[in-house]
Amino acid sequence: MIELNALAPLLEPVIKKFSVNPSVRSAKGVACTLYEWGDSFLTSLGEAAEANGYSRTCVDGCSFCCHQNVQISLFEAIMIGDWIRGNLEEETRESIVRRAHILRLDSSRDRDDSERWSRRSPCSCLDKETQRCLIYPVRPIECRLSFSHDRHSCQSDFDDASTKRLSVNPPEELSIQLPAIPNMSSPNSIAEFVSMSFIYSGFGSLIRLFINSPTSTGRAVSPTVQNKLLSMMNLELGNTLEYVLTGDTDQRLKALVRLKGEALSDCEKPTIPV
Repeated sequence: MIELNALAPLLEPVIKKFSVNPSVRSAKGVACTLYEWGDSFLTSLGEAAEANGYSRTCVDGCSFCCHQNVQISLFEAIMIGDWIRGNLEEETRESIVRRAHILRLDSSRDRDDSERWSRRSPCSCLDKETQRCLIYPVRPIECRLSFSHDRHSCQSDFDDASTKRLSVNPPEELSIQLPAIPNMSSPNSIAEFVSMSFIYSGFGSLIRLFINSPTSTGRAVSPTVQNKLLSMMNLELGNTLEYVLTGDTDQRLKALVRLKGEALSDCEKPTIPV
């Protein structure tokens, strides 16, 4: 049985460090911790798959899953934006921004994620010629945890216009255990568990970023704070890149680090998860 219990204890100290000294560096520390855990988890998943007679069929240049909305956290947003600025040429950065802007306009009236999928709109970070990810070293955890043991099924879902999403999940024999998180309903997927763990493991630390009095006073958290916390975990990759790669990128990144409301709202995921 594959367990995901190790994530929250790993995240708690680095999120607390960010809360004490919010900076690009400390935010990237959270993202690195998440990415390292994700890579380790995927390795375990692959080993379990092989032990049960399956193999991971995701290969270089396969991009079926790169035509869906990707939800990222604040920490990943800072990590990805900073990496792009330091590693990609200006022409590539501008191309990502243009494509992200078009995706934002196309998705602005979507009622749910299936409408983005129905258009088969590729991610703004997908190289159209090679079908490779332009930000692969810092790809979001949602992308890192993608696992398919049936490439033909991915192809079928992609070719079938009636599908609402890719439907390939790890084989049932792998028995992935998604642990319950206190005060929250049980997660239904790996990605949902990751998002919930972010909120749970760092909730107390994050609260202190927005209110001065300690939570031990029993003071209720305001709806504004709750919404901001949820927004931190509900950023959309394309929207975020359009935001952080335009204008004064230093100021944009600092706005995210400081959790400024206008920065979060510009990067929020515009559609309702299916």
